[in-house]
Amino acid sequence: MAAVSSAFGRAGWRLLQLRCLPVSRCQPALAPRAFHASALQLRASDEQKPRPPPPFSQQHSETQGAEEPSPESSRPPPRYTDQGGDEEEDHESEEQLQHRILTAALEFVPARGWTAEAIAEGAQSLGLSSAAASMFGSDGSELILHFVTQCNARLTQVLEEEQKLVQLSQAEKRKTDQFLRDAVETRLRMLIPYIEHWPRALSILMLPHNIPARV
Repeated sequence: MAAVSSAFGRAGWRLLQLRCLPVSRCQPALAPRAFHASALQLRASDEQKPRPPPPFSQQHSETQGAEEPSPESSRPPPRYTDQGGDEEEDHESEEQLQHRILTAALEFVPARGWTAEAIAEGAQSLGLSSAAASMFGSDGSELILHFVTQCNARLTQVLEEEQKLVQLSQAEKRKTDQFLRDAVETRLRMLIPYIEHWPRALSILMLPHNIPARV
């Protein structure tokens, strides 16, 4: 009886091994397939995820490359020339141009008087057209006022220079009456080149429409 039980036990154990044999053989084959499927799922999920932005340094370099000016845009603006072919470095305002014309016209006042002809010749001496005289009135009042302004500025400069010499102890301080006498004399001497036409200048300055500008 013990031999039968032992034989039956061995037969049952063998049968159990045979039943489990397909399972043990299938398990290794199923593992690679499951791993491959998981890998495919992970790859698909990675492709669906949005890509992260590039590093800041790369973005900065790409932006600089896109914003780099072309050779044409970096060229300086065109420079214009006047009628004589000379290039205009700086734009001159109308007031500055009038100042230059009137200053040049003073040279022709002794021969032409306080007239538009003197202004026209002054403009021509600067290489401008005589039509530039149309920028001013025909009575010559602007030329006269320009002359008066220049004389007053020159007198102020002379007095300031004398005052500096006194402060530096390089000149003796004058009495008030002497100081005023010398200042008036200096101012009157500026009229000498135009003395022949000065009465006409005074009559023009006394016209009603010139009084506000003169004051």
